[in-house]
Amino acid sequence: MKKIIFILTWLYFFNPSLVFAKSLNESSVVMKIVPLIFVFIFFYLFLLRPQYKKNKDHQKLLNSLKKGDTIITIGGLYAQVIELNGNIVKAQITDTVCVKIAKQAISVVIHAKDNFTKHKNEL
Repeated sequence: MKKIIFILTWLYFFNPSLVFAKSLNESSVVMKIVPLIFVFIFFYLFLLRPQYKKNKDHQKLLNSLKKGDTIITIGGLYAQVIELNGNIVKAQITDTVCVKIAKQAISVVIHAKDNFTKHKNEL
């Protein structure tokens, strides 16, 4: 994708008919910049802004983490939160196995209240 954009901008800005033209007025310079501005707006609206929103939502999810929540890590490990210590979460996998997990490695949080209502509905 980057190569295509580079080639298109190269062809647009270094068009042989414009290079050998005797005079360039201001309108042609403005007309060269306008498509570039549209490309930047496109990248912001469709690539950067959704990624910022996704990161913000994930950070909000991590900040709402509390003791008793069930978590799923990026690697697919299911565990229950025992203790929160800054950016480190102590989680229990089984009755005898506890692990320390970095908060950034948590992908999904199932809150204790949600977990209870799901099991209640199943019964």
